Order: sequence, then structure tokens, then C-alpha cells
Amino acid sequence: MVAKRKKDLAPPWHAVHVIGSLQTGGAEKMVVNFLQAADKTRFRHTVLCLSHAGEMAPEVEACGVEVKVHRMRFRRFWRDIEALASWFRQENVAVVHSHMYYATVWARVAGLRAGVPVLVTTEHGKELWKNSFHNALGNWLSKRTHKHICVSHDVLDLRTRRQGQLADRSLVIPNGVPIPSDEGVAGIRARIRGEFGLGVDQPVFGTVGRVVEAK
Repeated sequence: MVAKRKKDLAPPWHAVHVIGSLQTGGAEKMVVNFLQAADKTRFRHTVLCLSHAGEMAPEVEACGVEVKVHRMRFRRFWRDIEALASWFRQENVAVVHSHMYYATVWARVAGLRAGVPVLVTTEHGKELWKNSFHNALGNWLSKRTHKHICVSHDVLDLRTRRQGQLADRSLVIPNGVPIPSDEGVAGIRARIRGEFGLGVDQPVFGTVGRVVEAK
């Protein structure tokens, strides 16, 4: 199943970031933030969405990164895997960096078929819905993955203790959050207080998340 890895890659290396889509969400926003700050001299970046582009795709394109859609369907698993692997080979991909469970499965299997030199995942959440099959597949793929980036120690602990991920290939890198300028912060505060009718001296506590069961 594993193709011979390439030896002839030269900079700028092609890094492909694989995710279901760039719809509004935390993992998706992290990908956007990363690409806005990413090194574009040593690496050529492409985002590959496996269902649809999503409403945040223009933010990625605005920073000079191409967004492509390559639909993957379980009923055509191997045919779509071969098509994705063929695209990786044609594009001389050096790094496949995938996000979220199903995208990481598709991306790594296709990356192995294509002989992509470096396979990386970012582990964004606990994914408590996974069963023994998902964990066994994750363990098999983990042995063929170069690094798993976990966004917290809690995620790292869960993945390595219960979900089959290899500890020696895992590390923690917390999500980076862009900090706006003081002027920008003041404007945001004034706007939000105005929307909720809050005075300038009233303390405000809040949390942000999508209204879904996992949150």
C-alpha cells in the first residue's frame, strides 16, 4: 500500500492542508489564522477541502493561498483515494497536514499511497464518539504518521491513553490567537457593549462556541 517516498523535493516545498471544509468553526478558523501567518517563502501552501469550500475560503485566498475542493465519498473510497494520491503526486506534495478525524484518514491513506514524505495531523478535540474500529484505524495510521499536534494536554492524554495514538509522535502546540492592536480592541469592546446595551464600567464575562452537542 505504501509507495516509495520521494527524495527529489526542493524548496519551496508544497504543503497541503486537508480539512472537510472552511465553514465557520474553531478548527477551521485555526487553519485560516495559521495560513495568514505562515511562511510563504519556503513553503507553497494549498488548502484541500473534502466536501465544500465554506464561507471562510475567501480569507485564505486573500493571503495568497489556493483553496481547492476534492470531494471524497465512502461509497467510492478506493477510487477517490487513488484520485487524491494521484493529485498529491502530480503536485509534488512534500507535506500533508490534515485536520479532524475523517479528513486525517483520507489524507494519510492517500498520502501513503502517493509516497508523501511528511504526514502530520492536528488533533483539535476529544472526539469521544469514536469506537474501537476508529481507534484501531487511528493506531495503524499513527504508526505511519510523523507528528500529531494536539491543541491541549487534555487532548494529548486522551488520544494516547484511550484512542491508540503513539505518544512518541505526539506533542502539544496550543492554538495561536491573533491579538488585535489596542486601537482595534477598543473598537471591538465599544461595538459589543453597544450591541448589548452595556455601560463602559460594567464587567463582562463571555464564552464563544457553536451551538452543537459537542460544545
